[in-house]
Amino acid sequence: MSIQSNTEILYFYDALCGWCYGFSPVILELQEKYGLEIKFRVFSGGMMMGDRRGSINDVAPYIKEGAYKDVEERAGVKFGEKFINEILEPGTAVLSSLEPAIAMSVFKSFETVKDVHYAAALQRAIYYDGVLSTDLKAFIPYAVELGIDEQEFRIRLNDPVYHDRAFDDIRTTQKFGIQGFPSTVLLHEDKYYLIGHGYSDFKTVEERLLNALEGETA
Repeated sequence: MSIQSNTEILYFYDALCGWCYGFSPVILELQEKYGLEIKFRVFSGGMMMGDRRGSINDVAPYIKEGAYKDVEERAGVKFGEKFINEILEPGTAVLSSLEPAIAMSVFKSFETVKDVHYAAALQRAIYYDGVLSTDLKAFIPYAVELGIDEQEFRIRLNDPVYHDRAFDDIRTTQKFGIQGFPSTVLLHEDKYYLIGHGYSDFKTVEERLLNALEGETA
């Protein structure tokens, strides 16, 4: 098995996707193990935009009805008390994928190898720390945690070019025909392999990855 320099893993996620939050430890472990050989790229999905943008009570009551507990049980992650008590239970907070997507596009512009880490940090911010998804500036400290200069991040956050890039990511997700999140795609030898769709554990995704790298059907 040989891994070419242009081999990439494309991670299609949304900061407001609960199953992506559950999948964060899996994609982080995957990068930890294969990041020196494979480039990881992150694309925001735009899940809660347009008609789907709105208060929890209006657009996502299923979260309050126990969906988050299903994620906890299967994926082993925990939703924070602040999110549950101050965001979820009142149900009036607006869910918007745009602001986290903008923050993600800004982070990507620094060209670190930590895009997957920032995607996970955005979800930790929302689902554990209880940050409002519409509070764009609240995502700055999570970039600083990963070594980004605060002032430069803040400047780029207000630059319309990165708002456009957020929409570029969403269009890329649509171009790939991604219907659900998380979705993980391997690009290898000019071929694309879907190695993850919805939540899967690390063992399952790694097995699909290795099969694809060896030319077998994923």
